[in-house]
Amino acid sequence: MRRARLVERVESERVALANEFSRLERPLRITDRSLGIVRALRRMPILGAAVGAGMAALAFVRPDAIIDWVPGGRVIWQLLSAFVARGQGSKNS
Repeated sequence: MRRARLVERVESERVALANEFSRLERPLRITDRSLGIVRALRRMPILGAAVGAGMAALAFVRPDAIIDWVPGGRVIWQLLSAFVARGQGSKNS
């Protein structure tokens, strides 16, 4: 009887944990892709300049869309800054 209650409890906790992780799946996927892009840009600085020029051109063509980019861009900037700082710290050690 105790074992059955424990099995039920474990199953309910497993479901709750799966629900929590499912909420994080999309942000983690976006972060993973962003870090992949950063790594590629660090390996190929010319590509980084091209991406920057493309973003500047898009901002020039559609300046009203920049407001929509601000929240996501800020999060990405913070993540990238932390990633670069961590990389610089390991090189100096």
